[in-house]
Amino acid sequence: MQLRMSPSRIRWAATIAAMGLSAVAVVLGYSLTDPAERNTKLALDIATLVGLIIGTAVGYTQLSLLVDQRREERTKSLREGALWYSLSGHQEVLNAIHELEEAFPKEYQEMKPVSVSAIRDNEKLKRSLELVLAHWERMARTIFAEAADERMAFESFGNRVVAFYDIHQDYIESQWSGKNPRSYLYLIALRPVWAHRLAQEGPRPTPFYVQHPPEWYAQSGRVPDSPPTITAQASVPSEAE
Repeated sequence: MQLRMSPSRIRWAATIAAMGLSAVAVVLGYSLTDPAERNTKLALDIATLVGLIIGTAVGYTQLSLLVDQRREERTKSLREGALWYSLSGHQEVLNAIHELEEAFPKEYQEMKPVSVSAIRDNEKLKRSLELVLAHWERMARTIFAEAADERMAFESFGNRVVAFYDIHQDYIESQWSGKNPRSYLYLIALRPVWAHRLAQEGPRPTPFYVQHPPEWYAQSGRVPDSPPTITAQASVPSEAE
């Protein structure tokens, strides 16, 4: 079994090793010094050791800050890229949704499920549906991986994703329970989370990034002092739920 150390533990180990070697060097130097000069030598060695410890601590702090900064920059880049992908208006996806809405106008207007056979019997509609589902599945994956902002994605697409899932639920679950049990796992997990949130919000929800309902701003024209702290994240529902 391989043992892997985290970068922070490696830095701590290197710091402790450097301090240990410095202490050993001081002890050896002291033991080899003439007794008449030991007091002066000891003072100089202690000052040197203290300087080494301070320098090592400063270097470790700077290295830690640099590593943390690079990690934050990489995480930010991943989040921005994933969110750009999920929120950008891909023309192919928009065209595919339009084709499905034209093919099943009654189902989309009345929020009724589309049968599996209606999709499988039409290769063009099947490709369009799978293109859209693949797009939402990638978005859901980045949300659960915390590479995309779940709050922003929900505000932008929460209602559309849940409605689209419910209309094509039979096809989605037939794929998941069929030959490929890994199909749309993240989308399947995300749907009940967002559906529950939509049900709790009601017809006039308060946006995540402000503190009051729209009526408050419309009537007062005021701006909140600071945005609220939001900790809500998507979570995979348990089997009991």
